[in-house]
Amino acid sequence: MRYGVIWHPASRNLGDDLQALAAGRLLPRVDLALDGERLDEAPPAPGEDIVVLLSGHAMRRKYHWPPHPSLRPVCLGMHLSREDAWGCPMEAAEGVGLDYLRRHGPIGCRDDATAALLDGLGVAHYVSCCLTLTLERPADVPRHQRYVCCVDVPDKAVEELRRYEKVAHMPLRVMTHQLPPEAAQETFAQRMARAEETLRVYAGASWVVTRRLHCALACLALEVPVLFLYNSGYEDVRRFSPMDGLFPVAAVEDFIASVRMNGFPALAENPGKYLAWRRLLREKAQEGLLLAVEAPPAPAPAPEAVAQWQRRMLIVLAEHAAEKIDRLEREQYDLIHDKFGLLLTEDSVKARIEDCLTQPGLEDELRRFTLRRYLATLPRWKRGRVRRRFKRLYRAHQPVEELEERDVLTLITGQLARLGWPTDKPDPSENKQPT
Repeated sequence: MRYGVIWHPASRNLGDDLQALAAGRLLPRVDLALDGERLDEAPPAPGEDIVVLLSGHAMRRKYHWPPHPSLRPVCLGMHLSREDAWGCPMEAAEGVGLDYLRRHGPIGCRDDATAALLDGLGVAHYVSCCLTLTLERPADVPRHQRYVCCVDVPDKAVEELRRYEKVAHMPLRVMTHQLPPEAAQETFAQRMARAEETLRVYAGASWVVTRRLHCALACLALEVPVLFLYNSGYEDVRRFSPMDGLFPVAAVEDFIASVRMNGFPALAENPGKYLAWRRLLREKAQEGLLLAVEAPPAPAPAPEAVAQWQRRMLIVLAEHAAEKIDRLEREQYDLIHDKFGLLLTEDSVKARIEDCLTQPGLEDELRRFTLRRYLATLPRWKRGRVRRRFKRLYRAHQPVEELEERDVLTLITGQLARLGWPTDKPDPSENKQPT
């Protein structure tokens, strides 16, 4: 029996690495690392079964689900979205994919929203919170060193804190959970080393301010005072329930106003509510690992049924992706149309366009261009006769019906008219000069 850690090599979110680090520390040992986005693929060294802690956003790519039969999962701290990034509903997972969750329940859910979703799908479950709560504090890092970590905190909030960092003798360390692009090329060991070094920085801080959930949860586990910020205009921390009640929470604008009025905030210890969740996670992890090792392997679905289910997921994803792309394209066109319409109301822009459209000889050049483009569509034997007829019409100041709808200047001014400008655009039908 081997033990594996699930990680996400393509992810640029340090929070995913913190979850993998926590999972590895709960295992007796780590024999191999598995790509969490491709759990259906055969492991690199076939042979014995592999016990894994299945946590985090496990079904981010439904077409790589269910996991390979050699995996013996302990489902703990899992998060499932009602819809994925392309709008594909979780209800579409009915069949082999959903049977896998039912077979390996009860599922430890990271949050109440996941528990409610599984309840509606008939999957046994309980709320466990996130594996990052089981991280342990490095014994060799001194507590409450004189610095504050600002992790993905808005610039305005950082600027307000910087006004008082010298007075409070509390320098700021501005950090981010957004990994650099080269992180996608790093090995599992390198990514875990980065995560451990970040935890050491958090562990020595007097205080941590963050907008990252896994940063806040890790700081709880490290016994470091933490404040979680959110934007009240479009964020709702209740989506993290019950974890939103484990640490102090403040809206970004309220935090900035408080610092501006009262100076550097008074540091407060974390509430102790997280300790019960940490005990639960550790107990469930040990129970699940023991059961996964001793119990006989669950019957695997037929490969044909898995392939058919994954194909159906790809079709559903493609349909929802196409709908989303169409909607985004329409929204983008409407936005560009509105912006261009506003731009054309500016006098300076209007004057520049008007100057271009009224350049001497421009109309004649565009008419010649229109004529050449039209003649190119005709057979060679017919072009000379048509060109001579058009010249006679131009000398007589008569309209050329074949070219009216193709006239480039007319097309340009027509497009501008549909955008609401210019009302005084030049009329190509007036003052035509013979070619």
